[in-house]
Amino acid sequence: MTFKQYITRTVNKLRVHLGALPGNLLSFIIDSVLVLTVRAKKHVSSDKVLVIRLDAIGDFVLWTQYAKALRKIYPSEKYKLILLGNRLWSELATDFDVFDEVLPLNTDAYKTKIKYHWQMAKKIRSGGFGIALHPAYSRLFALGDSIIRISGAKEKTGFAGDNSVELPVWKTISNRWYSNLFFSVSKELNELERNAEFLNKLGLKNFQPVLPSLEIKGDLPGYLKGKKYYILFPGAAVGRRQWETFKFAEIAEMLNEKTGWTGVICGGPSEKILGEELIRTIKSPVMDFVGKTSLDELITIIGNSQMVIANETSAVHIAAATGVKSVCLLGGGHYGRFVPYPSSVTAGKNISRFSFYKMPCYGCDWKCIYQVSKKYPAPCVSNITVDNTWEIIEELLNGKS
Repeated sequence: MTFKQYITRTVNKLRVHLGALPGNLLSFIIDSVLVLTVRAKKHVSSDKVLVIRLDAIGDFVLWTQYAKALRKIYPSEKYKLILLGNRLWSELATDFDVFDEVLPLNTDAYKTKIKYHWQMAKKIRSGGFGIALHPAYSRLFALGDSIIRISGAKEKTGFAGDNSVELPVWKTISNRWYSNLFFSVSKELNELERNAEFLNKLGLKNFQPVLPSLEIKGDLPGYLKGKKYYILFPGAAVGRRQWETFKFAEIAEMLNEKTGWTGVICGGPSEKILGEELIRTIKSPVMDFVGKTSLDELITIIGNSQMVIANETSAVHIAAATGVKSVCLLGGGHYGRFVPYPSSVTAGKNISRFSFYKMPCYGCDWKCIYQVSKKYPAPCVSNITVDNTWEIIEELLNGKS
């Protein structure tokens, strides 16, 4: 790494941490007032367990099988499991028959809106929880750590975790709010392995990493019934992780010519411009579903497709959870942490494949050492070629593992 690249990476890290500073301070001040003025419920129920899971859709999908395994530690005849979940996916969690109650949390509002934060924190503090579990490895001070602090639970368990999303000073403060912190055997574990590690340390011995699993419950829209189609998912959390749309368009033309399948473009409301750009570029049959589906509908559409081509997003994990073949355009920021999946869980399964361009700077947590705008793909993404990606798609089409 050159000196210039070191400075660029340091500046990018500072931007991330400075961006989190207002939310962290707001959370700390509100929670301090709450702890001093609102007593936790006197009659704490040792059988009432609060599970805190506030991360994104993809992280929740990866956690599905582990959520169900919690019942082996906390059986329903003895414990009540209450999940505090991100409202983006909390409705999906109600279908699991695992949790006695699912409390949705608007994570953005909790970090920025004083009234909302106070109301939700007060509700949680009066919940009478005897146990609080926070299984996230990269903890956020203003979210999971905040909930742990105000929960009032006697037993508060979480991961010691890393400092990839918070400065060490915040962890020094919040570590004191836990009665039990688990230290990982390695920083290099995949998220599936990490989830299994948490359960093992919690008392469920020899639980092995497993692929996620989702049940397809809804019906396909009428105009997709009877069609064979593939899915393009051109969006990502930030521009640095997005493969260029013209490359998606090239893949679409090649895939249609090879298979005759119809293309379906999916994504969230914020990705409508990307969808419109692809619609204008692709000449073969394609349908636009960007911003037009609920999470349940998206799972149904993905689960009935022939193949998914996507950036590193929830779509890749949903495809794996529904047994659908997928090709992920994978950058190096989190390479190995979420995907590729461990070989131990994919052995003999011809579903998830990854197209990538290996660089020495892999593992940067998306704090890129190159001076690239967040609106444009990082070099590890833009250097992924259409030819390499098509070769992987052909191998999947031909059933090669």
